[in-house]
Amino acid sequence: MKSIFLPISLLGVVMTLLSHADETAKRFVVQGKGNHAAKEWTDYETTLLEHLSDFKPVSVKRSIYGGRADRKERSTGFFYTRKNDDGWMFVDPEGCPYLSIGVCSTSPHDEVADHSPSFAKNFASKTDWAQKTHAQLVDRLEFNSLGCWSDAQVFRQAKTEVPYVLTWNLLASYAKKQKMTYKKYGHTGFQDDVLPVFESGFAQHCDDVCQKMAQTKDDPWLIGHFSDNELPFASKDVLKRFLKTSSKGESYAAAARFLEKKGIRDDAIKSEQDAEFMALVLKAYYKTVHDAMRKHDPNHLILGSRLHGRASSQKICYEVSGPYVDVVSINYYHRWTPRQEELNERARWAKKPILITEWYAKGADSGLNNVKGAGFTVPTHKDRGHFYENFTLGLLQNNNVIGWHWFRYIDDGDLKTKGLSSNKGIVNVEYQEYRELTESMKVINSQAYSLSDYFRKTHGSGAKKESDTQPSHSLRTKLRKL
Repeated sequence: MKSIFLPISLLGVVMTLLSHADETAKRFVVQGKGNHAAKEWTDYETTLLEHLSDFKPVSVKRSIYGGRADRKERSTGFFYTRKNDDGWMFVDPEGCPYLSIGVCSTSPHDEVADHSPSFAKNFASKTDWAQKTHAQLVDRLEFNSLGCWSDAQVFRQAKTEVPYVLTWNLLASYAKKQKMTYKKYGHTGFQDDVLPVFESGFAQHCDDVCQKMAQTKDDPWLIGHFSDNELPFASKDVLKRFLKTSSKGESYAAAARFLEKKGIRDDAIKSEQDAEFMALVLKAYYKTVHDAMRKHDPNHLILGSRLHGRASSQKICYEVSGPYVDVVSINYYHRWTPRQEELNERARWAKKPILITEWYAKGADSGLNNVKGAGFTVPTHKDRGHFYENFTLGLLQNNNVIGWHWFRYIDDGDLKTKGLSSNKGIVNVEYQEYRELTESMKVINSQAYSLSDYFRKTHGSGAKKESDTQPSHSLRTKLRKL
């Protein structure tokens, strides 16, 4: 046999190539753009359920609310939160541990667009829509929650109830009434980013609005309440903004009193004083909305204000809000894979569990412009499904995360403005499902509880036991004096 010899240098190249090929085979990559204006695609390492070779699918019996019926906690007749050695969890009204897996804006007619022509083609009535959508989202895709801005009432009328949340926009509606807001994509804009939390009328407004909670305070299907959406808590130069308010009213007076108490001139403000005043703003907001909500609904969870952007990374937002909320809600964008320590840190700051209340990816093959929104853009709907699997597998590894709500049910925009729309939905503007996306949703949602068990077994819980495991909708700790 003739021997084959390779020069040492060439042999090294061959071994390097073989090693690289083997490593590439182990990595699954999906391309994405974190910004719609990005010209180049970025490769993101992505984990799918099929990559967990030692995971064994298990069928877990569900309660009527979608909780896991194979385990029991104390039943209160309402949703609450609990922490044990395995970490945080929701508990449903029957006492079953509950992972909230939901979809935002699940309504027969979109709140920002007119889909009436396509709705009429697909559904005989709102009741028909609710029955078919329940069969689609709950029965087949195994979602168990209606996220923010969903129409729970239409499901109830169709006798197809689903656990739901309510959003009250307490500060946004007060500021709008005072003509202190402007239209901003995705959330309310406040003039000069000044939040009128010190105005005497704000507390009364919260009390007036929260009286409506009497209609649902005894409803076991209600998970809880969001107080607002994406408030600009992280704005810079907070004191200067308050001092520049044109009315010289109560917002200005609050800043002036603070400076006087500190003995500081308005031209000598330092970052530490700005941070301290922001803490007062946060406390005034969260305590005011907490007191009004608890007064009119002692039964349901306070789910926070849906932190976003810079505010969602600021320690002060969690430390100050923690005593006044039961759950920290985060609109979690700009992360292909959840960052475990980042989420753990935020839960430690607040001493509360985390609910991911917005996230999504848009498909470039949708034919839509995709210029709206903070979610990733990926080449195809199949890649949207890959993103869903990777992101949720990351969330399931974290024992401080108690659920996620995909944004959203139907694409942005309508048929007339199709070119200006964004592909965020599970269905398009003609109510047709994106099957390559929903196949991945089904795969994860159906195994969410067994996957949670799998990750607790393989990664450990990392949770510290708390002596207080009662329902956490009471104010258990006092905010340290600011």
